[in-house]
Amino acid sequence: MLIRELLKESSEGELKAAVKTVLEFLRNRDHDKKLLPPHSTTGFINMVNNISGSANLTYELLKKLKNSDQTVGALIVDMDRDKINLKPFGDEPGAPEEPTDDTVGTSSKDPTKVVDAMAKRAAGNRT
Repeated sequence: MLIRELLKESSEGELKAAVKTVLEFLRNRDHDKKLLPPHSTTGFINMVNNISGSANLTYELLKKLKNSDQTVGALIVDMDRDKINLKPFGDEPGAPEEPTDDTVGTSSKDPTKVVDAMAKRAAGNRT
């Protein structure tokens, strides 16, 4: 392998790590402040370039990374040249609610009858 190829792979790995770091930082900051804002694409790219050192992220590279890296793709819900929307934790105001299955863990029986039956079984086992 040529040195150029090694440097390129190293730079790509550093860039991926920087993108994931900034994505998680922004998500956690938004979660702590209970916000769900879109982020500036330019600002995001500048943050990544500032912490990555030698790697230079562009919009095209970010788009390619979103489509090729499963982790990055899962953290970015939507993006364009102006803004990036990150995946919310789910408990922020205005976050879409996850669909829940209301039938899980519910019973059509009266809870007091269920408790009474359990108490009778427990009392019967004591004698």
